[in-house]
Amino acid sequence: MVDPGTTVQRLMLIFYGLVNVGAFFLLATTYTEKYVGYWLAFLLPGIVYFLLPALLWYLNNKLIKYMVVL
Repeated sequence: MVDPGTTVQRLMLIFYGLVNVGAFFLLATTYTEKYVGYWLAFLLPGIVYFLLPALLWYLNNKLIKYMVVL
């Protein structure tokens, strides 16, 4: 982290970009429910959620973990 302000700005940009991707999935699931059926409308977000543990496992060595003691 060179500049904290730039780092926060980059993280917020990524966060809001992913919010927009989630909004697109809302439209995609609505149209698939209407034209295909409920099974695909539930399968699309399910695929994303089921891939998240694999993504976290892959990024485990690249993440910086902090120990919080309360």
